[in-house]
Amino acid sequence: MRNDAAALAAELASSGPRGPLHGVPYVIKDLDDVAGVPTSYGLPMLRDAVATKSSVVASRMAAAGGLFVGKSNTPELGYQGVTLSRLR
Repeated sequence: MRNDAAALAAELASSGPRGPLHGVPYVIKDLDDVAGVPTSYGLPMLRDAVATKSSVVASRMAAAGGLFVGKSNTPELGYQGVTLSRLR
């Protein structure tokens, strides 16, 4: 994350903002893939499954200049309205 923040700062200094979210930190629910980051969908059996490509949401956030800081917890497959995950 620090490397990404430094890259965004350098980009801002050299060529201006990438988009409307340049440097704004955000998290992605563990229901969306981010390339190189584990995505479990809240399922214990997928705890170590690493995404090979980013979802549309993650790709658009990055394209807009957002600073990805991590994943937020989710219930299994996002099936409940509350987050009671077995992956604590």
